[in-house]
Amino acid sequence: MLGGSLANRWGRVRVVRWSSVLTVVATAGVVYVPGPALYLFVALTSAGLYLPFSLLVTLGQDYLPTRARPSTTRRTRRRRRSSTAP
Repeated sequence: MLGGSLANRWGRVRVVRWSSVLTVVATAGVVYVPGPALYLFVALTSAGLYLPFSLLVTLGQDYLPTRARPSTTRRTRRRRRSSTAP
């Protein structure tokens, strides 16, 4: 839900880009930071991975061609007809 709120304010692509940057930096922190601060970087990593999830789904749906599914259905029908022929 937070990703959607941020996307409404700043745009989906920008939020996805910044959450990717956050994830890279936070993952580096998980690897290199010792002690209790590690938990902060684990939380930041999980937030960076969680934020763009729904945004990536909707971006993928927007970028796919709108007629991709019907063409697949037509090919499947042709295969079925040809396989049932004597």
